[in-house]
Amino acid sequence: MRSVEVEAALAAHGTLGVAVFVVTSAMAVLMPAMTNLPLVPLAVLAWGPWWTATLLLLGWTAGSALSFALGRHARELILRHFPSVQRHADIERLIHPRQRLVSLVLLRVTFPVDVLSCALGLFSPRTTLAESTLATVIGAAPFALLFALAPVLPPLAQLALFVGSALVFVAYLLWVL
Repeated sequence: MRSVEVEAALAAHGTLGVAVFVVTSAMAVLMPAMTNLPLVPLAVLAWGPWWTATLLLLGWTAGSALSFALGRHARELILRHFPSVQRHADIERLIHPRQRLVSLVLLRVTFPVDVLSCALGLFSPRTTLAESTLATVIGAAPFALLFALAPVLPPLAQLALFVGSALVFVAYLLWVL
């Protein structure tokens, strides 16, 4: 399919395309095995990188909020049937009591959105939905921009971005180990 045909299809179904993109972004947070990242180049083609990043972030934020709410809802049931889980899943120790938002943003940058949102809902009774959502917006925004801007960069810049990201990841991994 040529880019002209893709653009025509997206233009004919603009609202539906936006809705599908945002919903699949949210579902990717709720179901870790699913991703909508292959749709990002099409979204960039249709709406440009800035709108794509905004829509991607909107979907991730909605999925994160849903994951947090589901975790919070399941908290009592899980802890009633598996009380020792709380002892092993002490996520509160990773959140500085006076710098909660900063801690949550750093956790958001470090851990996958889906895992962290559910874990905060389940095992962090002091974390609110508002704190988790704000941390998602702040911590995930750079990644949304990165994923949305990468398709419009020249191939050499994409390669440099990939190599730079890989080096940062390796440095982080060495620091953690």
